[in-house]
Amino acid sequence: MMPNPTSNQACAQSEEPSSHPLIVFFSGLELESSSNAAQGLSISRNFLSPPEPTSLQTIISWPDSQLEACHEFIQLLFPLPEPSDYNPNAPLVDATVFHAFRHSAQLRRQLRLGFTRILSFYGFRFAEASATASEDADSASGFDLVIEHAPNFPQKSKCWLRPANHHHLRITRILRCLRVLGLEAEAQAWYAALLDVAHGSSISRRSILFWTRAATRPLWITPDVADGQEVLEEGKEFLREGTEIQVMPSGVQDKGAS
Repeated sequence: MMPNPTSNQACAQSEEPSSHPLIVFFSGLELESSSNAAQGLSISRNFLSPPEPTSLQTIISWPDSQLEACHEFIQLLFPLPEPSDYNPNAPLVDATVFHAFRHSAQLRRQLRLGFTRILSFYGFRFAEASATASEDADSASGFDLVIEHAPNFPQKSKCWLRPANHHHLRITRILRCLRVLGLEAEAQAWYAALLDVAHGSSISRRSILFWTRAATRPLWITPDVADGQEVLEEGKEFLREGTEIQVMPSGVQDKGAS
């Protein structure tokens, strides 16, 4: 089913050059150092000499120790429509970004690069068949993704496979971001892998609840909202409408793109 005329119009608009920092960032370009998004990383980049450019490739090339130490990159690499209390300078997903990702396989591929890096950080990887398929296809293509333990999972999981730590919040954010920006298959594959690990572990029921909400709720309902208290926030209508808009395969929306 093709998107309705309204979403086609949004597609046409999103194909025009955009100065939105998230589209700039996921297009593989460097953010201006004076931008709020770049400054949001300044706290953890002060020790870098010389300072590194704020780009997707820079962040995914960081060693695990830097991904652990920096608490501001996660809001840029996995953005949400909701503001972060910890990093208020982080750019937010709005209707423009939402529709751009749904109509651009290239933007989704860039997001998948960041997700692949964070999988490695947590000790996961795409199963061989899934990794091969994801290089040439897209979430909209319908293949079954499988995420499994990497050989170094016992070592890598030590940072998060324990009660009450900030990585559980990061995981909730990542699951929600993947779904909001069109990587539903990746989100569901990782959620399944996380549940397989979490049950019977020391991870709290609350963390598992938030992961479940992030992976299963309609996009317009955030994981922190209690059941029965769901209210559509002003300005978030695009998330509700988006449940009826399918992600367009790469051969459709990126025809002719490099």
